[in-house]
Amino acid sequence: MPDKKTVFHLLIILLLLTACAPTREIERLGIIHTLGIDVTDDGQQIETTMVIFQFDEQAATLTKNVIGQGKTVRGARNDASNQSAYHLASGQMQLQLFGKEAAEQGILPYLNMLVRDATVSDTMFLTVTNQTAKEILTTGRELTEINIGQFLYGVIEQEKNEHKIPRSDLQMFSRTYFEPGQDPWLPVMDIEEELPAIVSMGIFQDDRYVGELSLKEAFYLNLFINKIAPAPLELSLPREPFQDYMPEKNNDSEESLDIKIQLKGNTKTKLVDKEELRYQTNVKVQFRLDEFSEVIVVEDEKVAELFEKEIAKKMEEEYGSLLRKLQDMQSDPFGFGKYYRLQKKNGEMTSDEWRELYPDISVDFNVDAELIHYGTIQ
Repeated sequence: MPDKKTVFHLLIILLLLTACAPTREIERLGIIHTLGIDVTDDGQQIETTMVIFQFDEQAATLTKNVIGQGKTVRGARNDASNQSAYHLASGQMQLQLFGKEAAEQGILPYLNMLVRDATVSDTMFLTVTNQTAKEILTTGRELTEINIGQFLYGVIEQEKNEHKIPRSDLQMFSRTYFEPGQDPWLPVMDIEEELPAIVSMGIFQDDRYVGELSLKEAFYLNLFINKIAPAPLELSLPREPFQDYMPEKNNDSEESLDIKIQLKGNTKTKLVDKEELRYQTNVKVQFRLDEFSEVIVVEDEKVAELFEKEIAKKMEEEYGSLLRKLQDMQSDPFGFGKYYRLQKKNGEMTSDEWRELYPDISVDFNVDAELIHYGTIQ
């Protein structure tokens, strides 16, 4: 039979174990869906613009924007919370948007807070804007009839699912940043035709935004990094090789043939000469002809092979131009540094070491293009 002292201690432990966590009425909560980050004009503080869900039945809309400033993201969030009637919680955050100036200074300090927050999903999308995050979120809210945060999230998700851009979530950015030999990327959003849209792909050197790629170049980056399902691609080919297969003779001065194809494929890369820093990238794609700027009859293997040859040649040229552009930016989103690092002793290499070598690499891009369906196309 336990004595009274033991029973007393057991009762205290039982009371502690059954204590309730602090609760808040849902009407008093503002659930953060989207977080925009800018630096203030004087560069001394951070300004956050948050899209929150509010569950107050007296509110006119389900969502609203709240703004705060502080020395840190958490401080700016607390400032916004103090100015509103809601306690801000980050449990449903799905998108973080960085203003251009903040991104150019480096976004790692802002990501550190997210990584340490157990309530934040590592699949949350990250994006950059050519304006300020505040402008995109406030202007976008006026232009769209739905939650601007959900709208932006849906735009990014659709482009990713259609294989037009590579993944751009917190997990992917963090993994790429912390792996020497590869630099991150994020989509760039702007107001286009009175709606927020992805207009380019932002390229980073470590965690700093240093330039951007066109959406076609973003597609090539995605094809290099991932195996992709059929996705649309537009190309301009030389017109002259196809003239004999054009039933409607065109005597104008056009020198190019614009085509739209559906393309799927993947790439394989290897370092073939470590001393000369020479790589070989084999790109294997299958494509279907969708649309031409002129009528072309594709009814035998000879014409099909001509398309395969010209498309492969064009893609090799564009990959070469893209690599030179990235070397000028001193950014390696392709990840050629990873292949070099794997051939070093113990696989060790610093980012600074690769920065010195990267401008001198050469890559042989070999595209194997296969036409999988053809007929008379206009």
